[in-house]
Amino acid sequence: MFRSNSLSVSKCPAGAARHLIQELYAAAPLFRALRASAWDLAIVGWHLGDVDGRDLLRWMRATFPVLPPVVFFTAHNTADDIVFALENGALDYIVGPIPVMVLRARLKAIARRIAA
Repeated sequence: MFRSNSLSVSKCPAGAARHLIQELYAAAPLFRALRASAWDLAIVGWHLGDVDGRDLLRWMRATFPVLPPVVFFTAHNTADDIVFALENGALDYIVGPIPVMVLRARLKAIARRIAA
């Protein structure tokens, strides 16, 4: 299960059937990981240790010519939070907690949209 105070990034090596998931809790290793390789999906919480999810999204938009796919997964459920994330490049905004099977289904649907 993903914690709302972490960033989970997923990458799938060529030919692999499953994704590798890495959870990061601080800005420095998070920025290094995002710069080091291409990611299939970033699942972002609102509070990520020493960086805010909004600031991370701003940094990603300024850093990458093409924004890696980003999904917010958080307990923050205000309209302003949701609109900010979606208007600044997030593919989806999932308000938790939700059952794991629902989260898995939502992420699979997002993966299908990315692959299309």
